[in-house]
Amino acid sequence: MPLTAFFAMTSAVFGWSLCWYVRALLFYSRNGWDFSKDFGPDFYHGDGPDDPRMKMKPEEKMWRGYPLFILIFGLFSILFGLGVFGIIEFKHHT
Repeated sequence: MPLTAFFAMTSAVFGWSLCWYVRALLFYSRNGWDFSKDFGPDFYHGDGPDDPRMKMKPEEKMWRGYPLFILIFGLFSILFGLGVFGIIEFKHHT
């Protein structure tokens, strides 16, 4: 898969997660930081939706789930972007 496809994919996921984080910040700030109401997509620890006990609580999702997701996909977007624009080179070992 070409590097531009990875750049596009990671940038799209980064933008999506950043948008949801801002929406969640606005939602909870307008509700007095009441985390008894859940908002946004579900986040899971470990293996995911197979075990309902692994679902993150709203406060945990707000302060750990979104920021970690944004950090990871932001770094991937930067790396692939630098590769696409030729600033860094990825070497293939054959």
